[in-house]
Amino acid sequence: MTTACLEYWMLLHYERTAPAIASLADKECIKDRLKRHVPLYEKGVYDVTCEIAENYETAIENGKWTLISLVDDGLIEQELPPLN
Repeated sequence: MTTACLEYWMLLHYERTAPAIASLADKECIKDRLKRHVPLYEKGVYDVTCEIAENYETAIENGKWTLISLVDDGLIEQELPPLN
């Protein structure tokens, strides 16, 4: 599932989302959704990764939203640091 985690992180550069990633089909869905934003996406391609990285501030905000959602849903139990 490591690839799915990486591709989920890349997807957060474009979307606020928290999809299930439990199967190979889920993993492929994440990759397909990422390719809607970055049609030439392939893991490890430098230029494509640089294009995605331009949206890192969006990914950080979307990642914060994901953590808050997981706590709110009771899927993780921890006190989060301030998310400003």
